[in-house]
Amino acid sequence: MNLKKSFTLAIILGIAFVASWEIYWRSQGYFPDLDDDKYLWAKTRANVDKATGDDLVLVGSSRVLFNIQLGQWESLTGIKPIQLANAGATPLPVFHDIVENTNFIATVIVGVTPPLFFSTTFEQAPPWSRAASNTNLNS
Repeated sequence: MNLKKSFTLAIILGIAFVASWEIYWRSQGYFPDLDDDKYLWAKTRANVDKATGDDLVLVGSSRVLFNIQLGQWESLTGIKPIQLANAGATPLPVFHDIVENTNFIATVIVGVTPPLFFSTTFEQAPPWSRAASNTNLNS
């Protein structure tokens, strides 16, 4: 009987802890977000086709993807960038896709992570193919 009470108490305390943790972070302004996948990337990439000369595109690897705060950028500049960075991938295929397949004439900021950028100029390397697999959705 004691084991049953202990188990029930542990479940209740676990649920209360998780709920309070969730409430705390939501009160700090953090909310669940979508996973980054190729379909979400393709939807964002479609914005480049509609972009004007005042727009801005960000390409790069995970440093650009996770370290540039789009909301903060927009509040400081008045421009919400189109985020096309890929975690663990070189920006070269994405940049190539923008240059070759769009009429985008504005600013593209390219984040350079030297090991990914300079060592992946051949298309069979995983950092290249990872980014290129997203651009193939638009072909």
